[in-house]
Amino acid sequence: MVRAENAGAACRIRGSPFVESGERVPHTGHREERETRVKYVMLILDTPAEPAPQSPEYGAWFAEVGAWYEKWGATGKLEGGHQLQPPATGKTVRSTGVTDGPFIETKEALGGYSLINADSIDEAVEIAKTWPGVDRGWITIELRPVVEMG
Repeated sequence: MVRAENAGAACRIRGSPFVESGERVPHTGHREERETRVKYVMLILDTPAEPAPQSPEYGAWFAEVGAWYEKWGATGKLEGGHQLQPPATGKTVRSTGVTDGPFIETKEALGGYSLINADSIDEAVEIAKTWPGVDRGWITIELRPVVEMG
């Protein structure tokens, strides 16, 4: 785990730290030290290379995804996640109005997310690399530290 002095006090929004604090180290006369674990959101981006829905390959892939959630959920490193409906089902809200879908200029679209508890960004990367389809170029993963609000 990452060791940080005053871990919960350094980065706060509305009084909530962006890291979870572990047990406190006995007081040594210096500022308190605590072990911390950072939460990372794993943004799962669909690519044009992924298998077509309704194909046997797609069904097998989703079985792999289910096994991935079972494996990492059992470790306590995964808080869960959700698949998103296709971009065309969404709305984009801007100061100029509301439009159908995000329709951003990209070939990748946000397909879902998961929340990972990791000791470092490097550990989160190693977990993300195991997502089914990353190794085959079907999926791109973006990891970002979470700032917990209120």
